[in-house]
Amino acid sequence: KAGEVKKWKRQVKISCNVKGKHVCDYFMDFVVYYPDGRIEYHEVKGFETPVWRLKWKLSQACYPNRNFVLIK
Repeated sequence: KAGEVKKWKRQVKISCNVKGKHVCDYFMDFVVYYPDGRIEYHEVKGFETPVWRLKWKLSQACYPNRNFVLIK
């Protein structure tokens, strides 16, 4: 209501491809769109598993221009 967030989506799929080969899909908890055009990818995590850590790092490496936010 305050105009801080334009819209948001939940459970958005991000495909991680390396050298043209599909490695994995990662389902981000939220994508937040701001009125000024910024887009942030939010992940809410209570417990980190080794598989999650790998996918998190791979997502950041595949999309270096995206703003990933981890909320613990």
